[in-house]
Amino acid sequence: MKIARIAVNYPIKNTGLLYYYEGELERGQVVEVPLRRRKELGCVVSIDESKSKEYQETPKDKIKSIIQIVPEFKLDESELELYEWMSHYYHYSLGQVIFDCLPNRLKRPRPLESVKGEGKELEFTPNSKQQHITEEIRNGLSDFNRYLIHGVTGSGKTAVYMDLIKKTLESGKSVLYMLPEINLTPQFTTTFSKYLTGTILSYHSELSNSQKYQIWQTARTTNEPTLILGVRSSVFIPLNNLGLIVIDEEHDTSFKQDDRCPYNARDVATKKAQLLKIPLVMGSATPSVESYSAFH
Repeated sequence: MKIARIAVNYPIKNTGLLYYYEGELERGQVVEVPLRRRKELGCVVSIDESKSKEYQETPKDKIKSIIQIVPEFKLDESELELYEWMSHYYHYSLGQVIFDCLPNRLKRPRPLESVKGEGKELEFTPNSKQQHITEEIRNGLSDFNRYLIHGVTGSGKTAVYMDLIKKTLESGKSVLYMLPEINLTPQFTTTFSKYLTGTILSYHSELSNSQKYQIWQTARTTNEPTLILGVRSSVFIPLNNLGLIVIDEEHDTSFKQDDRCPYNARDVATKKAQLLKIPLVMGSATPSVESYSAFH
């Protein structure tokens, strides 16, 4: 019998509640558990809690059994570490953080529609400044580094992004490109699909639950280099073999969520890049005070 600590989708203390299970358990698994008079989803955050002080002091009839494992979801170590960091940093229940960010569980999702990149040659030649910036960032694509591209509108930031994304996809890795507004995604999808290869997926609040679920499942299982264009919540998509995160207009207040867990997607993306040991590239004509201060 395994004694596990479960972060339950409920506003309770961040350390979670104790449950037992007769079979095998792994950290990061999503499970269904009894909570008071109903069932709730939870995530396994630790196992073998039988020696903990809390277990020793809790009447054994108060520790309930896990009902079942939910096979559709499982968080890898970097995902769970990111949520644990958010819970601590934003003082929010770990279970609520996790299940606010996961898509709704669906049994029969609709087929996912995606865009395939044409892979055409770029129609521009970078100037010396763009080339210098691109080469400097290219040299750091294999580890965690943060870069801020500060340039007025029309100065060529997108050209730099394009080169870096193309290089990353060609190396077999995926890319997350974050935008502040939904209405920008069609424009960037059209541009990127012309010059890049691989699958391109758009992720925003106007998608149906089925589409969000399918993108989440596709992202975590695909071995094909994939580009996701998304708004702030796309930072939580578990994109397999992620090699680069780009945040366009990083100063925009749309990257901040004020309801539920009040997170800033720019800061979450920074932590995610750090955990995955990949570069984060941010760009803006008017950088936020925090970013400008960090790079000067």
